[in-house]
Amino acid sequence: MKGHVQDRWWRQKKDAEGKPVFNAKGHPVREKTELFGKGDRYKVRYYDPEGNERSKSFPDKQLTKAKTFLTKMQHDVLAGEYISAESGEEKFRDYTAQWRKGQSADAGTRQTVSNHLKTGIFPFLGDKPLKVAAKTDTIRDWLDWLERPKSEADAA
Repeated sequence: MKGHVQDRWWRQKKDAEGKPVFNAKGHPVREKTELFGKGDRYKVRYYDPEGNERSKSFPDKQLTKAKTFLTKMQHDVLAGEYISAESGEEKFRDYTAQWRKGQSADAGTRQTVSNHLKTGIFPFLGDKPLKVAAKTDTIRDWLDWLERPKSEADAA
């Protein structure tokens, strides 16, 4: 899977012909970039499921966090669990309206789904952003909410 962590402060030094320079031990020689000491140091570049390049920056001394973020984004894309920052802000209720357009045309099924959404899902999850609604803790809280007696659940 494509993606990498870019160090915006340091780069590999190149000779006049554009070839990499190595020291006596065979290690690459690095030089400061014009961005050295300015802004965030690491830039994670990864690709969303549609193939669009995305990026997120991390400050100095957070290379491990940057690499972890890259791994998570790559995993989420491959597992079909990726939620972009933009779509993550969309409300669960709005997403559901779009989702329902592609569901069964059977009137009985549509009515059943509508009833479940109105009574058991929207009161708790409807106005939450997708990035919150999709979290394990939110789902656990929702399941707990469903188990409460109706009068207590209505007060939540």
